[in-house]
Amino acid sequence: MLVGSGSFAQHCSPAYDVSMVVSELSTDVQRLLAAIVAIAQAQHIRIFLVGGGVRDLLLGVDAGRDIDLAVEGDVSALTATLLTQLPLRLVAQHTSFGTATLITNGSPARLVIDLARTRVEHYPQPAVLPEISPAPLAEDLVRRDFSINALAIELFVDNEILHTGELIDPFGGVRDLAARQLRILHPQSFRDDPTRILRGLRLAARLDLQLVPTTAAVLSDALAAEYLGLLSVERIQNELCLMLGEPSPAAVVQRADTWRVSSALAPGLHWSPALAEAELRLQHALATGQITTSANLLFAGLLTYSLNAAARTAFLQHYRLPTEFSRLVVEIGALHELLPRIMAIKYESALEQSLRPFSDAALLVVHYAEQTPASDRIGHYVQKLRPLAPLLDGRDLQRLGVSPGPQLRRAARYAPRCTARWPCRNTRGG
Repeated sequence: MLVGSGSFAQHCSPAYDVSMVVSELSTDVQRLLAAIVAIAQAQHIRIFLVGGGVRDLLLGVDAGRDIDLAVEGDVSALTATLLTQLPLRLVAQHTSFGTATLITNGSPARLVIDLARTRVEHYPQPAVLPEISPAPLAEDLVRRDFSINALAIELFVDNEILHTGELIDPFGGVRDLAARQLRILHPQSFRDDPTRILRGLRLAARLDLQLVPTTAAVLSDALAAEYLGLLSVERIQNELCLMLGEPSPAAVVQRADTWRVSSALAPGLHWSPALAEAELRLQHALATGQITTSANLLFAGLLTYSLNAAARTAFLQHYRLPTEFSRLVVEIGALHELLPRIMAIKYESALEQSLRPFSDAALLVVHYAEQTPASDRIGHYVQKLRPLAPLLDGRDLQRLGVSPGPQLRRAARYAPRCTARWPCRNTRGG
């Protein structure tokens, strides 16, 4: 079902009022936008709400904590004035691209405002950064990725009240949203910027969209030309990170299989019913507060769980992964090998000794990915035994002056233990 379809149907009736769309923003956000637009108007600068923010408002989806504004005018001058008159802090600025990112210091809390000069782009080669030049909004929308993102609403202020112009939709984005279709704007779109393929994957999975035939044909040609292979490792890794923040990363992988691009993300990556079921179990545990480990880290572990040893090694060598994630991938491989022996362990003390070296994340991934007696024992360990792990181990006692030998073993046996309920963690080291 299309997200927010009921609200979308209401908004897209022939007589719907765009002001109703913007009115769905919170009062604090509307007040801040009014202040920004008033300052821009004083500098004869036009401001447009643009892109995915408009799309989501049309769908009745919460706009979140990011607002994208297109600026017909000098972004640097506008930014400088905004920083002196409003409770905003500069996060990033790229003068050559005419962009700036601001974040609120007060109300609304932690709202990110992205300003971008309206422009045209020229890609001299596939998958490289474009050459840009200023242009009016009508030309700026042409450079967008998909019709459903080439939407804009001009914002005005009159007597400190925020007002809107008509919805600007030159490529039929509203029609495509209603039909659940994903359409690129021109035949060179994937050639110019192959990351659009990966962004399209996330959009299609999140909103249940299907490629229109012409876009599907262009995608096939782009894959045959291996444009994704021209992207830097960093750009693909960034798209992978964004995928982990989707409502269902497994659904993105399923769509990637359908589009035949999974191998470009990670050799051996693929969707399976087991992955979808494991994700549902994990989502339930996260939603009910049963676990507090990073959701993105756990989803990443699930996606790489089915990789064989060679694919896992290649994945670690290909991407420059944060230490925590690299460790997770390695630990998952080690736990794979340990699973057959877990059921042979008779005593909980031996189980604790076998599983203690592994991180919470690795243990949880295996527990939710597997549906076996061994994974049940891992779950029992994480929930019941790990919280009782000694606050001090043998190395800690040696640092306190206890010499190796029988005395050390006896001291370790009676070391203080944590008795708080799971997910209490070992507190060694402060």
